Amino acid sequence: MKKIFAIFVIIITVAMGGVLAGCNKSNKGWKSIAENTMTQLTRADANYKIEQGDYFAIVDGSKVMEAINHAIYISKEDNVIYYYYNDFDTGTWYKIPHYSGVGAMTLGDIIFGDSILDIVKYTVNDMNNVKYHGKGKYTYKYTTKLFEVKISYEFTFYTKNQRIIEVRHSGSTYKITYGGQSVTLPADFTMPTKLDTPENLNITDGILSWDEVDGTNEYFVTIHSGTQLVGSQTVQTNLMNLYERIASNSNLADGTYVVTVRAIFFISCVYDSDASEPIDYVFVRATGN
Repeated sequence: MKKIFAIFVIIITVAMGGVLAGCNKSNKGWKSIAENTMTQLTRADANYKIEQGDYFAIVDGSKVMEAINHAIYISKEDNVIYYYYNDFDTGTWYKIPHYSGVGAMTLGDIIFGDSILDIVKYTVNDMNNVKYHGKGKYTYKYTTKLFEVKISYEFTFYTKNQRIIEVRHSGSTYKITYGGQSVTLPADFTMPTKLDTPENLNITDGILSWDEVDGTNEYFVTIHSGTQLVGSQTVQTNLMNLYERIASNSNLADGTYVVTVRAIFFISCVYDSDASEPIDYVFVRATGN
């Protein structure tokens, strides 16, 4: 599955430890700010908006839970596809444009797992790495290991009225507005169904193509050698340069590879299509590649 959104993927894997430390001069007031922010963004009647550039996600906890838990609806407004879905437990409604890059950073563990909220939670248990810079600005830095390689992360938080109002990380800025948001549910919801299976796969001069599938513009291509998966790729059109994909892996030898395509639904695998009928591709690496 892509991304987010792409859109969007910005899900942060967090592997860290820490010991709870009391507030001191270097992280003045952070614990209360972090805890208050988490309360505001996770309460059953939460109401806020997070923006990243032209993208946004809004949360409106005033909507009533539909009969179907975790229901997902699609609506097209001004040529933009929006996804509406509710929280499994609280009934809070979320509205996010397709491929918005803020989804994971907005919704916390409710949908995606690691998020801004997760980072804020970790800071409370790792206060020694939180620094106060005055005028409501805090930074949080930590280093972890991934396959014996040290990786450093840094977040900058801007606060006001005991709440986080802006987060900066890896060149992206996320602005939080509390209150005043409304998710207006469309009168004619479209409940997604299982997507049609891609058909008529064809390979010409190393270019794989297939018939477009209504309801998606995202496809997942898998490449097998015998029973072994040797490659996969998500694409946004019904075309893919299969030759370049295989040739990019110098460990793959000339031979016959089996290729399948699935249509992907952005939010839930429940609505993904079945895999297409497989097609064989005889790969011969060009001299010098």
